[in-house]
Amino acid sequence: MKKIIFTFLLFLLTATSHAKISNKEISESLKCAGIFTSTQFIKQGELPNGDLAYKENSLAAAKVTREFLTNEGVSEDKINSSINSTVDEMFGKPYQKTLMDNCYAFIFKLIPNGKEKVEETSKTIYGG
Repeated sequence: MKKIIFTFLLFLLTATSHAKISNKEISESLKCAGIFTSTQFIKQGELPNGDLAYKENSLAAAKVTREFLTNEGVSEDKINSSINSTVDEMFGKPYQKTLMDNCYAFIFKLIPNGKEKVEETSKTIYGG
C-alpha cells in the first residue's frame, strides 16, 4: 500500500512540476512572435528615429519566444505557420508602438527571465 501511495505522489509531483502553458498563452505568444518578426520588414526610415535597435530587439524577442514555445512542446510547423500568417497580416504596416509594447510586456511576464534573455540575445544580432 505504501508503494502505491508513494508512486501516486511521485507521479503527481512530476506531472505538476512540468506544467505547460495554456492554449491562450500559446496563441498570444505565436501572435507576438509574428509581430516581432514582421518588424524586420519595416524600412529603417519608418522606425522611430530610424533606430535599428527596434529591429534588433524585435528579432531577439521573436527568437526567445520561438525557443520558449519549442521547449513547451509546440511543434515547429505550428510555430512557423502561425508566425508566417501574422507576418503576412502585418506586412506593409508601420511600426505600432502600442502593439509592440503589449507584446513585450506579455512575453516578459510569460517567459522566465524573458526580458533578460531578449536583452542578451539582442546584443548578438547585427553585431550588437
